[in-house]
Amino acid sequence: MNPSVPDQARLAIAFVRPDSPDDDRLQATLNRFHFRRLRLVSPARSSRWQLVLDRHGELTTVNEEGAAVPLSRRYWPEARAWLAPYVEADGPIKNLFPTRDPRMPGLDQLADALETELITRFQLSSRPASASFGVVMSHDVDGVGHYWRAHFKSGAIFLANALRTATQGGISRYCLYHGWRFLTGQVRYHGFDHILTRADTLGFRPTFFFYARLPDRNKLTRFQHLYGFNPNYDLESPYMRAVLRKLVEGGARIGLHGSYASANDPELLAREWRQLQRVIGQPVHCTRQHYLNFEGRATLRMYQDLGLTIDSTCGYTFANGFLCGTTRPFYGCLPVAGKPAVVVVPMAFMDAIPLYYRPTLPEQIFEQELRPLLEQIRQYGGMASFNLHQRMFGVFPGFRELYEEIAWKIRAMNGHLVSFQDIDTFYPDSEFHHER
Repeated sequence: MNPSVPDQARLAIAFVRPDSPDDDRLQATLNRFHFRRLRLVSPARSSRWQLVLDRHGELTTVNEEGAAVPLSRRYWPEARAWLAPYVEADGPIKNLFPTRDPRMPGLDQLADALETELITRFQLSSRPASASFGVVMSHDVDGVGHYWRAHFKSGAIFLANALRTATQGGISRYCLYHGWRFLTGQVRYHGFDHILTRADTLGFRPTFFFYARLPDRNKLTRFQHLYGFNPNYDLESPYMRAVLRKLVEGGARIGLHGSYASANDPELLAREWRQLQRVIGQPVHCTRQHYLNFEGRATLRMYQDLGLTIDSTCGYTFANGFLCGTTRPFYGCLPVAGKPAVVVVPMAFMDAIPLYYRPTLPEQIFEQELRPLLEQIRQYGGMASFNLHQRMFGVFPGFRELYEEIAWKIRAMNGHLVSFQDIDTFYPDSEFHHER
């Protein structure tokens, strides 16, 4: 039996009877960013009305006329399966290689399936879907100037790729050329000026994630230090102070690039965070871990304790796509005991994957890698980040053109170049209105 549907009532969807506080966190995650778009149609009444979806996927209406309504599929377990590995993990998350198609945002597809079923079941109408979407142009600063340890590692990768692609003449020659340039020190990591110039021309604010070196080598072992697991620069050096001053004065956003060992070390991450804030003279609220190291709830709770409210580590190490199945931000931690929420912004694209590990010519990357991702972000009204390392401008001759192509084509697709702090603009129902 279908319940009587009140007219002109706002429809909210909630998950109830959680098994644990972690289920409760996931409940809020899904409600606020994924399932708050439907409205009922007739103007006769204006009271609020709620549909409650329990963890078994059964639907109940919450009002004086409520009745249980089973759905055709169980949404809650499937939705939970997408997010739980990221926000509930008790150890390193499995983000090296995808186990399913990384370009398919399964959680967004699930939300649309639920919306379609509710519209059909209750003769509802939905709010018009926005054709707009947002992309954050973000830049991990993993090296500056000549960084010989990184040069040797990169050279070895490109020579290995040359052997692997020996039957593909154009690609193998490309790999040999860049392998030789790395090993002979013909590359220099910079790129800050070009990014600032492009950002000023296009009217957006880029975000740079900086590492903060500490006297104890940020707790690396001697081998890890010699191998180059952390970036090579010191924020206290005159050169880096000048770079940071220019970026801040140019309107760039600054975030923390947590060191290799900091993903499960609150004391280390706190020292790095304080060091970065002290050098730039302003608060830092967003972060991304180096090497995309991440340990689920432990890392998220560290962020919450420090006041880091935005994380964009959520991406694959060796693939581009949607690690948690969504093009949209989601909650990693809800506000608790005076501590702020932590919002996760998916990282959908990282330049090193096609440039180093496939490899792909820079002029081919947009059509092969980026356009399919942007189509998904646009389809679901998403807001995701792209990770475009500043060092690439001094390495790959075609990278400047690729960077400009990305920016212009996002605009041509009715997208916006945004900063992490623009979540309110895209998701006014998200209740993400706190200091960040």
